[in-house]
Amino acid sequence: MVSGTRLLSNVYEYELGCEGRILRCPWHGWEFDLTNGKHLADPNVKLRGFEVLVEVGELYIMLAS
Repeated sequence: MVSGTRLLSNVYEYELGCEGRILRCPWHGWEFDLTNGKHLADPNVKLRGFEVLVEVGELYIMLAS
């Protein structure tokens, strides 16, 4: 799911941001910034990137190692 997240804010304040930039795992709740692949809570965890190709309206993800 791609959405936004809560930003750092004062106690009892909920500031939302990064709309459309956050990828959230539905099973674990982990959140990653799609602009850089970094986990929002642990900078040592990062998503693996893949090359993508768009041809005639079709999206291809290149999984070759």
